[in-house]
Amino acid sequence: MTQILDNYFTEQEVAIILNKKVSSLRTEAARRKGAPRIRVGNKILYKKDSFERWLAGHEIDYQKIRKR
Repeated sequence: MTQILDNYFTEQEVAIILNKKVSSLRTEAARRKGAPRIRVGNKILYKKDSFERWLAGHEIDYQKIRKR
């Protein structure tokens, strides 16, 4: 079972990565914003590959912005 959970970030880990409070992550989720997540019982988990794709989707290419 532990090996399955190795593919997921906890809510606390994501809060640290994004430099946000857990309460902020929960507010974003209630507003249907933020990274994709799943609930297993009382536990909130973020699948690592989905989280990384979501994060990459928020990348800003300043070269493209400057050309406008």
